[in-house]
Amino acid sequence: MRGAAPSQNGAGNGAQNGHATISSGFKNGAENGSGNGADVVDLPAEAAKLDPSIYPAPTRKAGYSRFRVSAAAITPARVLLTGVTGFLGAHILHHMLMETQVVAVYCIVRARDAEHAAQRIEAALRALGLWSADVAGHVAECVVPIVGDLARPLLGLPLRDFQALAGELDAIIHAGAKVNLVRPYQSLKAANVLGTQEVLRLAVTNGFATRVKPVHYVSTNGVFPFGAGAPARRREGDDLSEIWPQLTDGYAQTKWVAEAMCAEARRRGLPLSILRCGNMAPSSATGAWNGADFMYLALRACAQLGCAPDAAAGWKVDMTPVDYAARAIVHCAVTDPSKALGRVLHV
Repeated sequence: MRGAAPSQNGAGNGAQNGHATISSGFKNGAENGSGNGADVVDLPAEAAKLDPSIYPAPTRKAGYSRFRVSAAAITPARVLLTGVTGFLGAHILHHMLMETQVVAVYCIVRARDAEHAAQRIEAALRALGLWSADVAGHVAECVVPIVGDLARPLLGLPLRDFQALAGELDAIIHAGAKVNLVRPYQSLKAANVLGTQEVLRLAVTNGFATRVKPVHYVSTNGVFPFGAGAPARRREGDDLSEIWPQLTDGYAQTKWVAEAMCAEARRRGLPLSILRCGNMAPSSATGAWNGADFMYLALRACAQLGCAPDAAAGWKVDMTPVDYAARAIVHCAVTDPSKALGRVLHV
């Protein structure tokens, strides 16, 4: 893997000392943005807290120029990927390395140091049957592990490293999130909401030259309420502004707020797409599945107990093979971004 990753220790001190205002706002937002699981969270108010400084400088006065749109739609050569050690993220990385012409994939990983980050990326690929001598060669040539954390200001990077990274990138795929269907909003906000805000900040941060990086935000169909009374079908253009009180779990609430922040950033002029995924099924190529996935655990329990939900109850679940979802996301973000930018797409 390619080097030049910042150290864990430098990340915290550099970010806080170099960007005290952002750090303070980040901390206050994480602590005061919502109450415990019993409190009602005003999700629109949370989304409205998107930092006003997150604004593409070239478009602030002149509007969203056609030149900037066309420039953002060019096939990227250097891509930032978050969530690379996750089930979907590892497949996205694998597909980018093996099926596209990207020359560098920067991967933010929580780790002790760059070597540990590289080990975690390799372990994720191996665990899912995605490792081979060919893949190892592509990883060594193209992957740049970066020690960071979505739940910290500036993604856990010192300000100088944050700015340097911004100057290297052509596009961002934000697939990282803290996934937990039990924890309340407050517990997930730092990684899922404030982490998304920092990704948007990175997208509009300039290095030595003005460069706005398009963002492809990987969301979930969990932003739609489900259960009795919920529509059987949802479309990509459906208005989510009035349905937020029906969201009851913290994960769905954080993704709703993050989507709303992305929509606001797009209104400000940032080239952006929202790619909503459903439940991830095993890979159609390897059969590998996420061992911590709810559906995996439920089906495994059914097999062990020798029983299943009553068919009369109408229990249905949509499932998307993870390699199909990864391929679709890479197509939207890397192969042909002009077809995705400015849109919400269901994967």
